[in-house]
Amino acid sequence: MVVFPAKGQTPQQQSQDEGECYAWAKGQTGWIRWLQRPRPHSPRRNRASGPSRGRIGVRGAAAAQRRARSSARSPTTMRQGCRDRATAGVLAGGRQSRKNQQAAAQQATQQEQQAAQQQQAAQQQQLELFRKGFAACLEPKGYTVK
Repeated sequence: MVVFPAKGQTPQQQSQDEGECYAWAKGQTGWIRWLQRPRPHSPRRNRASGPSRGRIGVRGAAAAQRRARSSARSPTTMRQGCRDRATAGVLAGGRQSRKNQQAAAQQATQQEQQAAQQQQAAQQQQLELFRKGFAACLEPKGYTVK
């Protein structure tokens, strides 16, 4: 914003009037200049909720062992079937866990971005309200505000 003295005010008078109007507009809107500085982004560690990778793998392995026991005919076949199915269960569980973690991290990132956009929009609205109040205070005192 640029303030022009329209009635030949001195620089000292303009500075005093601007200070008074700044304080008035700040009191009316709650806008504080130092809060508007951009803050450095601090990355958060996102953790997926729900069971851990190991638990999903163990559950898959246990279920595979139960299925293998019920369908096996000899102890050797049963052991090999259990091993094969347990390995497949662990791999599938780990894969699903990674997918869940990636989805949760992506969702958390989107929520953070939305929150930042909303905060920025609210700050912009407050700044605009402050500017209008500042100009409304200075114009009756004989200044042109652009």
